[in-house]
Formats: sequence, C-alpha cells, structure tokens
Amino acid sequence: MVPAIALIISALALGIAVCAGCPPVPAESSPVPPARVPGSPTSKIAPPKSEEQATTPFLVGVGKHDVTGPALDCTFMGYARPTQRGDGIHMRLWARAFLIFSPSQSKRVVIVSADLEMISQAVKQAVVARLQEQFGALYDHRNVLLTATHTHSGPGGYSHYFLYNAVSGGFDQENFKVVVDGIVAAILQAHRTLQPGSIKIAEGELIDASLNRS
Repeated sequence: MVPAIALIISALALGIAVCAGCPPVPAESSPVPPARVPGSPTSKIAPPKSEEQATTPFLVGVGKHDVTGPALDCTFMGYARPTQRGDGIHMRLWARAFLIFSPSQSKRVVIVSADLEMISQAVKQAVVARLQEQFGALYDHRNVLLTATHTHSGPGGYSHYFLYNAVSGGFDQENFKVVVDGIVAAILQAHRTLQPGSIKIAEGELIDASLNRS
C-alpha cells in the first residue's frame, strides 16, 4: 500500500508542477459563440424569402435528349480493338437530366445520367461553359453533376486525354459535340419544366436489368 500511495502523491505533485508552469487563462478568453438564428448576420442558413416559398415543396424538372452519335463508322468507348466500330443503331442513347430546386434556400442542383462509358473533364467543362453563357453563375461546377451508365456501346474519343482516346483513334470532334449538345439540351429542358414536386428514396433489387456486352 505504501508504494501505491507514494506513486499517487508523486503523480499529483507532477501535475501541480506542470500546471504551475502554464500561463493563467483569462476568464473570458474563450467566450461561447451565440447561437445562430436563421436570417441573422452570422447565420449561414438563408431564411425563406416569403411565406409562399416557405410552404412550397421542392421544384423539380426533368429533361431527356439523344447522345447516340453517328450511326455508321462510330468509334466506341472502351473497346480494346480499334477496328470494332459502329455499323448501325440498335438502341438510342440518352442523357437524362433531373433538376432539383429549393425555393426556401434558393439553391439548385442538376444531376445528369448519360448513356456513356464515362464523363470526361472536357465534357464537364464544356457543359458548364455553355450553361453559363445563358444563365451566368446560376450553374457552375458545384451544382452540375454529370454521371454515366458506363456502357461501352457508346461514342468514344470525347476526352482531351490520350489514354482514353487511344483505342478510339484519337479525339473525335463529332462525338464530343454530340455528347455536349445532348447533355446541355437535357438540362435546358429540365430547367424549363420546373414544377412542385417531392423527393423520395426507395431501395430494391432489379432482376435481369443488365446484359454483358460480350
């Protein structure tokens, strides 16, 4: 018991010594920040602009446009054989846009799902630039989200990086234009069709929903 008591006393003495070397802390050096009230100057939450907007649900808009590309001699994206090119259209490819706007927060986001292998940096930059030509800062890289279904049976050569275009014969201006034009058109349609709506989340299992391309 004596060694244990001595150990405790030593620890307490060490703690007192350490604290003795610390500068005193002023009583009001770390004031508790005031709670943020929506609408106050320090608040990051914008207040509703009106009673109507406060009770209005989300506004949603949808759009859809073709991104198939040329019917003949089209370079595909992601095939290892450069000679494997399109010789017709079996099913058309689409860009589907979903626009969600919150009236109370004055914020919007547009999500696009395109039947493409991927979204290149060049496509994202071109789409945002086209939207800003019409709407200014309403759309930017933060609220425009472009995604792809990862199909390999779509146009290729729409990246500015060699690796992605290597088996597609290089950059293809025609395919690039088709992809950008289609995505922009789908977003514009969603922008024009905004109407009151709701957001719901569901989870389930899809059976026989995909096919292997080979």
